[in-house]
Amino acid sequence: MRSSSLASPIAFKSDKGVRTVVSETAIFENRSDMYKNGNLPVRDTVLELGVYLGDNALDLYDALDPELLVLADPWEETTDPRFKASNHDVVQEKVKGKRTQIIKGTEDDVLERFRPGFFSMVYIDTTHTYADTKRQLHKLHGLVKRNGYLCGHDFGHPEDANYGVVGAVFDFMITNGWSLSHVTTDDEPYRSFCITKVSI
Repeated sequence: MRSSSLASPIAFKSDKGVRTVVSETAIFENRSDMYKNGNLPVRDTVLELGVYLGDNALDLYDALDPELLVLADPWEETTDPRFKASNHDVVQEKVKGKRTQIIKGTEDDVLERFRPGFFSMVYIDTTHTYADTKRQLHKLHGLVKRNGYLCGHDFGHPEDANYGVVGAVFDFMITNGWSLSHVTTDDEPYRSFCITKVSI
C-alpha cells in the first residue's frame, strides 16, 4: 500500500459554500489492496451495485468479512454477450454458503428494502455514465452510515459519452459535502475510489 496526504487541500465553491473535496487521500495499487489495507469497515454491512460475475464481490467478502454483503444487479439480457441473465446463476453459485443477499434489480429495488444508514460501505460498478453514476450516488448516499463510504469503479476513464464517473463523483462531492478518502492508481483506467461525508 502507498498512502499519501495532500499538503494543499482542494476546495470548490458551490451554492452551499466552500466544500473541501480532497484533503487526505489514501492511495492504493488496486481495489484488492484498498479493501485489505484501507481501514474500511470490517464485519459490517456492504452493498455492491453492479455485480457482473461476482469476482469483486468475493474480494469484498474475503477482505472485509461483512455481516451481510448485498449484491444488486439487473442481470438482464443485452446485446453485449458479456452481460446476460444467466450471470445471476453464476454469482449465486460463487457466493453459496456466504452471508449474502442477492437482489435482481436496480438501486430503486435496494432503496425499497433497506432503511437509511444501513450500510457501512456501498460500491457502485454499473454503466459508468455521468448521468447514471450521479443519480446512483444521490439515491444511495442516504443508505450509508455516518463515517461510512461510497465507493466505485472506473474512476480513471477520460470523460466522454460512455464514461462520466470522475465528473459525477466530483460534482456529488462538491454539492453534498463529501471528500475523496481512497483512490487506486496502478489499475488505470479502471481505478476505484471511496468518498466519505465531511465532518462539520
